[in-house]
Amino acid sequence: VHSDIRGPLYQEALRMESEGTNVLKLNTGNPGRFGFQLPNSVRQALALHIDEAVPYCDVRGMKDARNVICTYHIGRGLQGILPNDVFICNGVSEAASMIMDALVGTGDEVLLHLADFLKELRETTNCTVSRIEGDKFLMYMPHGSVDYETVSREINSHFDAFQDAFIRVRAGIYMNADKDIEIERRFDRAARAANTIRGDYSRFIAFYDSSLHEKKIFEERLLNDVDEALKDGQFYLNYQPKYNVENDDPVLVSAEALVRWNHPALGTISPGVFIPLLEKNGLIQKLDFHIWEKAMEMAARIRDDFGKKIPISINVSRMDLYIHDLIRYLKTTMKKYDLDSDYIYLEITESAYAEDQNQITETIEKLSGEGFTIEMDDFGTGYSSLNMLADLDVDVIKLDMRFVQNIKSNEKQEKMVKLVLDIARDLSMKVVAEGVEEKEQVEFLKAAGCDVIQGFYFSKPLSEDDFIDLVKKA
Repeated sequence: VHSDIRGPLYQEALRMESEGTNVLKLNTGNPGRFGFQLPNSVRQALALHIDEAVPYCDVRGMKDARNVICTYHIGRGLQGILPNDVFICNGVSEAASMIMDALVGTGDEVLLHLADFLKELRETTNCTVSRIEGDKFLMYMPHGSVDYETVSREINSHFDAFQDAFIRVRAGIYMNADKDIEIERRFDRAARAANTIRGDYSRFIAFYDSSLHEKKIFEERLLNDVDEALKDGQFYLNYQPKYNVENDDPVLVSAEALVRWNHPALGTISPGVFIPLLEKNGLIQKLDFHIWEKAMEMAARIRDDFGKKIPISINVSRMDLYIHDLIRYLKTTMKKYDLDSDYIYLEITESAYAEDQNQITETIEKLSGEGFTIEMDDFGTGYSSLNMLADLDVDVIKLDMRFVQNIKSNEKQEKMVKLVLDIARDLSMKVVAEGVEEKEQVEFLKAAGCDVIQGFYFSKPLSEDDFIDLVKKA
């Protein structure tokens, strides 16, 4: 029994014990975590020669309404020799917090609805079922006992009655689970599979395979190597020039600092791989601090060696905006190179504004007040709104490359780009078009009033030495 010692389940266990049932009582202090305690429970149950264990677990917050009863057949399940599959229902909704918090009553009904379905499944398949936390349910099933695609569809169709809320159950399967690894790792593999379809509303189920394991090992290696990579200079910057096209002759006016990773054993690692990985694991600030200082060093070198001001744009991640002394850090590092704030532009991705708009807006206003030029990066990738442009203290809009790639073949796209340029002009904002590769795109953007263009048409990202050579000739 995993339950609060004062709760009704514990009392029920005492009653069962008084009637002759051999009950193993374990007070975990948190009913939601009993799944993680299970291996120890099983070992203790085996030591007591218990053939069948029946853990009871409350659905959190539902003690007075209903209990989910989970039966563990030890001989055929966790410790058995027969092949088994690990099945995890991970996330009753893509907006689980909405269901659990905003729709309190509905959230409780959803959990009970799913629990009832899984209890029925347990009875027909002789599987093990448990709820570990929140909206996450775990199953340990005899291999080949069900068609998982069918089960997944049935689970989701089970929620058609909830017409006032969109509910989707993501399921991950680890088939023929390796019994040589800990039970937690088996379920972790199923969860990894489920997470591969997060945000994909066309799929309800995913299966774990060796490629997910290899990806996990690869990512763990990258995370372990970050500190050494920073120390050894494996991270380096390329600079992509930005040209003002308001007059007949394009003029180099700034550049964007783009980080690259040359791993000694793995070769070149794509920024599309390591940047999201570092953001997810809370290591992006280490890298950003490194990038920012290198960019400031370049801006100071250009000023000192050539007497020119070529501002460098640096990317500021969403996590960076929560640093309580962000402004102090930027100003201290710039002081080291005797730079004013107009030597450094701050690029903040459009998606960052949608996370915690009040706090982000406050931070950006402070940065703007210190004289920094604020650029909204990746504008047009899905979070944009006219209210956002009106409310935020932004100096420059950077049109995402996907926004401009089809402007010559898509009339609606052309009109959208012209509309954004008109709005930006009325709001006294500059516009930078990213990913421009063709002459026709340049001509259209110039005619529509775009201020600055960045892309392969003018220049690919350049190494430090090549960028210096470009600045000499500019």
